[in-house]
Amino acid sequence: MTADVVAQLQQISAQQSKIRDLKARLKGYEELLAKQDAALSELRSVVKLPAAYRGLLVECVRRRAWHELYSAQVCCPALGFAAALH
Repeated sequence: MTADVVAQLQQISAQQSKIRDLKARLKGYEELLAKQDAALSELRSVVKLPAAYRGLLVECVRRRAWHELYSAQVCCPALGFAAALH
């Protein structure tokens, strides 16, 4: 009977060792997964680039139109004033 108890304890010890090793491997996989997730989060932001670029182009067109309107308003009164002086 003592031999059976010793054999059972050895099996339990072997299983505990396997569990400990698996926990260590799992921790390594979790760290690797965290690194991959960080890298993929950068790639996920690439998907948003077309919409951001489109918004940038719209803003450029809007600012150019405003600049042309402002330039025309500033330019014409200045020409009228210069003509009145001569």
